[in-house]
Amino acid sequence: MFGRGDRKYQIPKTLEKLKEINKQISSDLEVELDDILNVYIDYNLSNQDSEFAYSGHPLDVIPFALTAFGGEHFGFMTDFGSIEDLEDAPIVFVQALPSEEYHITLIANNIIDFLRLFLTYRDLTNLFLVDDESDIEDYTYTSEDPHLLYLEAKLIEGLGISAIEPKKYRQDMLQKRSKEVVLQTINGIGIKRISSQKLSPIHSFGPDDDYQVLTNEVQRYFREASVENKLACIVDLQETGVLSNHTKELNEYLIKELNILGFIYESKMLELTTKDYG
Repeated sequence: MFGRGDRKYQIPKTLEKLKEINKQISSDLEVELDDILNVYIDYNLSNQDSEFAYSGHPLDVIPFALTAFGGEHFGFMTDFGSIEDLEDAPIVFVQALPSEEYHITLIANNIIDFLRLFLTYRDLTNLFLVDDESDIEDYTYTSEDPHLLYLEAKLIEGLGISAIEPKKYRQDMLQKRSKEVVLQTINGIGIKRISSQKLSPIHSFGPDDDYQVLTNEVQRYFREASVENKLACIVDLQETGVLSNHTKELNEYLIKELNILGFIYESKMLELTTKDYG
């Protein structure tokens, strides 16, 4: 089972269905599903968080598909455990290296739409090559590869899905997300409402601030901040690279704070990223 926040997640039924499809492909074509998708799908990540514990990895993202590029992957975004079923979790692409170019990109509303986009692009690597809406249609293409056509037929038959018009889909997805979040973050993903606490302005902490001063300011801010404000602050500190600069006292404070708030798995990820990789 996957875990985030105070939830334990079952492996989504769509990933289980892909297991079945992979068996059929292996038997009929003597190739693996991963070879056709151009990503490696990992179905059991319960004990593998450390593999993704590099500085800046989103604390509420559960990886499920790895690319061939150093540390880059697709993952389920749990919105800090507020998602009840990973079948409904937004899909994001996480670029890990080099660290100064780290970012996270919202790809699809859910795992089914992620596979519908595959039917459009015919290659999952094209999903993370698109960084501008004007480029979206440039990466869609047709293919007569028999393995690809076989997989498409299996996905349509087994999941009842169809291809997506990518530009409109992305516009609608981003608009939907903008309405769901209550606080914006530097990475553009934002924080959804988790508590009933009063929200306050987002506090900006610069990467060039003196570390002791920064630690004191963050602690002072957290005394009055809502859960959502605290999470937004941690996300922004990660994105700016502050927590990878050996800020031991601040890191330990944030790990402890996440534990107090009940974000056990997120605190574990932050501990891995700042102690083993910081």
